Amino acid sequence: MFVVHGMAVAALFMISLMMPIFSFLLPVYKIKKMKELDFRQKVLINIIAIMFIILMNPMLLSIYIGFFIVIELFYYYFEKINYSVKKFDRITITAIVVTAFMAGIFILVKKDVDANLGTLMTMYQQRTNFSMEDVQMIFKELKANSLWLMFTYSMLCSFMTYFSLDKKDYANWEVSYGWVLIYIITFFMSKIFKIDNFYIYNLMEIGKVIFIFFGLKSIYITLNKILKIRILNSFIAIFTSVMFPFAAFVIGVLSGFKINKVLFNEKK
Repeated sequence: MFVVHGMAVAALFMISLMMPIFSFLLPVYKIKKMKELDFRQKVLINIIAIMFIILMNPMLLSIYIGFFIVIELFYYYFEKINYSVKKFDRITITAIVVTAFMAGIFILVKKDVDANLGTLMTMYQQRTNFSMEDVQMIFKELKANSLWLMFTYSMLCSFMTYFSLDKKDYANWEVSYGWVLIYIITFFMSKIFKIDNFYIYNLMEIGKVIFIFFGLKSIYITLNKILKIRILNSFIAIFTSVMFPFAAFVIGVLSGFKINKVLFNEKK
């Protein structure tokens, strides 16, 4: 049983690398399947999975530990120890910690990445048929936005993990409005005081992403009260959040402050 679970975890890990959008399936599988196992059994399965990952590529081990193990551990921490934390705060805190781990890993391998950057750009150019100028611009933008892009990916995986495991109380998920201070402070530093650098810009975007996700949740819940077609409601909520991120951000902030509920109650 342990070997089968270990192999399944390793297989899901590789699928996550090939199709990042399905990364949440790994922590969901582990939490669901290993729910009744004790601590030693969980450790044993992780050791087996780690052995398979090392056999495939030892360099991938840091991603497995820094990304997936962190999501799993924080889920257990909030469920069993600090369960008073609001559900959406759990998602956000998990995403922040995962982003910090991944940023640390990136810093450690930065020299190797820089040394092979020319080769990576050439390979990308050959596969996409873009001009080298376009490829250089793409890589430049990725570097400038790397921190908030990592956070967005971490937030997506954390969000989908919680949604898959705890969707019964999805409508009751709440967020601490204090998170909006990340956006407000960095916005003033950038726009008013003209302090603009990599960290200010990326932190401002991170503050925005938090409430875009909460806005997505709020749009979905509101639509469910009007329409009873959940698949359509999911599509509309995702489409709105992707195509009109600032609108989703505003909705998320209003929902976080519960201003939307006050307005609806006044209308009633």
